[in-house]
Amino acid sequence: MKRKVIQIAESTQLVSLPRKWAIKHNIKKGDELDIEEQGNSLLIKSDSKLQVERVEIKLKDYGLLAPRIVHALYKRGVDEIKVYLQSPKEFSELQNILSNETIGFEIIEQGNNYCIVRNVSGQIEEFDGVLRRTFLLLSNMANEGAVALKEKNQDAFHSLLLLEKSNNRFTSICRRYLNKYGSDKYDKIGPLYYIIEDMENVADEYKYLFQQLKDLKPEELKITPVHVEVYEKIALMIKLFHEVFYKNSPDKVAEIGNLRKEIITKCLDELKTCKNTAQFFILHHALTITQKVFNLLGPFIVVTTKNLQS
Repeated sequence: MKRKVIQIAESTQLVSLPRKWAIKHNIKKGDELDIEEQGNSLLIKSDSKLQVERVEIKLKDYGLLAPRIVHALYKRGVDEIKVYLQSPKEFSELQNILSNETIGFEIIEQGNNYCIVRNVSGQIEEFDGVLRRTFLLLSNMANEGAVALKEKNQDAFHSLLLLEKSNNRFTSICRRYLNKYGSDKYDKIGPLYYIIEDMENVADEYKYLFQQLKDLKPEELKITPVHVEVYEKIALMIKLFHEVFYKNSPDKVAEIGNLRKEIITKCLDELKTCKNTAQFFILHHALTITQKVFNLLGPFIVVTTKNLQS
């Protein structure tokens, strides 16, 4: 990031602060900043604290969607939630909601009919590192899923469900970070948020597939080499998207498009002769995952057009 030096009179030179950084750290006119010389660099520090966002909700109002509401507030960047409860059962439900995807959220106060949930972990973990781990986790899920299908390994389907839970945690952290702090590296936050959200949706589709296959009788697992090949190609699509997201690879963008066409054609042909429920599950989720991965290219191009330039 570069800034032009502005000359005021003969002795004063000014450099503007990045707007996103100033908003993130609540910098206002008249605030004092600490400036430290470090060789040919200047380190600018702010003592300003981020604004604390508080929300109140009644858990009963949302019924089965209560977990989604709490998780959405976490992703928004809310720091404190006062949750009104009507029974000990609701308190147990709230504890269960907080145990999965809301890293840093803890119940810090409990009254007769309410609990206060607060973020106690301070600064969120560095964004780019968590995003990279999310990509790797999804690729691992896709690769191991293809192997499990090839081997008809139902124990592996059980184990792979744990990866989906980790994916939920990582994507939740990333979305909370973007909503609360923005990003100096990416100037288009909306499309980036969409990419992260749909990476969670892709993992969900794998979860639904594994849940359906893990409890079938062994003789019901009519998995063919064509099915395995389809999921190997999907794993390759995910790997290629991971690579193109971080590196100039327009040829890989084209390859993703070609793989999508191959997979969809093969799945539609297979559906015409589908013989049992397991095969339908396999082909249905393959089509859904393929389209979701392909649809990541649109927002990706908006976020990092420069990655496509030779």
